[in-house]
Amino acid sequence: SDGLPLWGQWLWRDSGRKVVVTEGEIDAMSVSQMQGNKWPVVSVPNGAQGAAKSLAKAIEWLTQFEQVIIMFDDDEPGRDAAEECAALLPPGLAKIATIPGYKDANEALVAGDGNLIIDAIWGAKEWRPDGVVSVSDVWDEAIAMPTKGLDWPWPSLTELTYGSHRQKAYYLGAGV
Repeated sequence: SDGLPLWGQWLWRDSGRKVVVTEGEIDAMSVSQMQGNKWPVVSVPNGAQGAAKSLAKAIEWLTQFEQVIIMFDDDEPGRDAAEECAALLPPGLAKIATIPGYKDANEALVAGDGNLIIDAIWGAKEWRPDGVVSVSDVWDEAIAMPTKGLDWPWPSLTELTYGSHRQKAYYLGAGV
């Protein structure tokens, strides 16, 4: 049924630097094998369709880690489920990993490219909701000096607003 606990969760301690969450048990075992069975790897129990419910049940456990690496299948249901699951976690905690050229971790391992699994974990990209940016993303734009537009008929207003600019709205208000 939906909302089962994460497969393999009972094997690991309750906190740490990172945990990898896969879409299937065989992928979890493949990732664990590549990490020498030393680092936490769990799986959602019923694939992409029930992933968010299962992750929600384990949210308390997952938030004790510094990073939650979501490594679901590189297909449309897997990508959608990864985004949905990442959105459940606090900002900055979730990272999404993909293995270039492979659908999942087990496929890469069977093909002899297990090292790509480790690369994917370390190269996982931090998930952020659409439209959310960090200070470093907008720093150059924020420190740029405003450009001067056309002069207003009043020099003091031109000085305050750096002139009139196209495609900007100006609102003036006054006391009663």
